[in-house]
Amino acid sequence: MVDPDAPEPPRRTYGLKRRETEPAESPAPPPQVLSAGEMAKLAGDHHDPKVPAPAAPRGDDPNDVVSVRQQLRNRERADGRDRIEIKERKSRRKRDYWILMTASNLLFGTILVIGWGNIVMMIYAFSAMVLLSMGFTWVMWFIMSDY
Repeated sequence: MVDPDAPEPPRRTYGLKRRETEPAESPAPPPQVLSAGEMAKLAGDHHDPKVPAPAAPRGDDPNDVVSVRQQLRNRERADGRDRIEIKERKSRRKRDYWILMTASNLLFGTILVIGWGNIVMMIYAFSAMVLLSMGFTWVMWFIMSDY
């Protein structure tokens, strides 16, 4: 049994202890700042500013891309392959739209006539005709591009 008059033990405090870390590598020395003359000496003779760079490719260079492309372009012009013929093609969208509209409305129109006395069949068939007509029109003329 617990004595109510006994003093309470001190509260424990919990937390993470501080850890001492050791660096894996020694710190790098500060970078040395070199002047332009010192950097040129370190670069060597191949960066000598007195030697000019080649300005343009030689005429007999077989790897000169500009001259090779120019030769190919001249051959295309001589053969007549550089002309592009644009053919006007007829759109199939209108044909497909009318085929889908006619087929779906004939199907649901037939269901409407067959179920003429049944009000549920009539409402469903008429609703299907309206919704499919609106849906086909929306998709074919407003969403899809010409094909």
